[in-house]
Amino acid sequence: MKVFESISYQLKSLEFKHAFTIPGTHIYHLNHEISRHGIKNIIFRHEMGTTMAADAYGRLTGKPGLAIDTAGPGILNGLAGLGQAFAEASPLIYITGETRRNEYFGFHGVDKPLYTSRSTRAVSKVHHILDNIDYADHAVSRAYVHSITGRRGPIHISIPYDILQSNVSVREMERLNLKNIYDEIPLEIAKFIDERYRGKRVIFLIGPEVYPEERDKLEEYLNNKIFLTTTSITGLIPQTMPGYIGFIEKNFQIYPPAIDFIKEAEYIIVFGLDYRSPEISKLKSVNKDLSIDV
Repeated sequence: MKVFESISYQLKSLEFKHAFTIPGTHIYHLNHEISRHGIKNIIFRHEMGTTMAADAYGRLTGKPGLAIDTAGPGILNGLAGLGQAFAEASPLIYITGETRRNEYFGFHGVDKPLYTSRSTRAVSKVHHILDNIDYADHAVSRAYVHSITGRRGPIHISIPYDILQSNVSVREMERLNLKNIYDEIPLEIAKFIDERYRGKRVIFLIGPEVYPEERDKLEEYLNNKIFLTTTSITGLIPQTMPGYIGFIEKNFQIYPPAIDFIKEAEYIIVFGLDYRSPEISKLKSVNKDLSIDV
């Protein structure tokens, strides 16, 4: 089995249906192979479109979008979408080609893996050059898990052309139980929060990075909790719930009835919002003694 066949098999096992892509010399074998497994190649005119589309897919579904581009300028053109996904905590798998490991300079002048990897490292949760064949049979599966656990975000896997064409031993590939990945982690977090903050005055703030498949679980958890939301998520979690106290507007003004609750709170636990956001600063301005956990 070739490495590109192994990667394709993993993508099929992870239930990917679409790949946003521009095929190129260093990656087209993977494009051809995934189509044989029923994964549709959606072709763009510019690599920025591939990562932007994968970012949008991740935001709408909560599952990683898949973008596949070629080496050198192909990778660099995809940086805008990769950076946007990183900023918005959008799950994304970005698979790209690379020049052969023994090619010190690529024919574009920017194909050297050291150059492209440094470019993507700042805008991805994990960047991995697949330069060891032994990792080929589980590279994508691990990337998938990294993409959706913790603060979600893009994972970049670059594959040198000689590795892509190499033979890899066929081993039993662990099939991920996707249901367990999505279900068990929120339950563990909820249990941890209840134990840590028992007896404390706690408010929850729900932001826009809460994904669709999490909202039902979160709504159930918040049923007996006091919480507020950002306006960008207003309506997605019912305002009729007994613990709902209001929202923070886009101009970072707090709904007046919520201010009294914030002043009395000891902790605010934040879901779906970066700790550096202006909303967090606004909360601290209302109650300087407030401890905020994100």
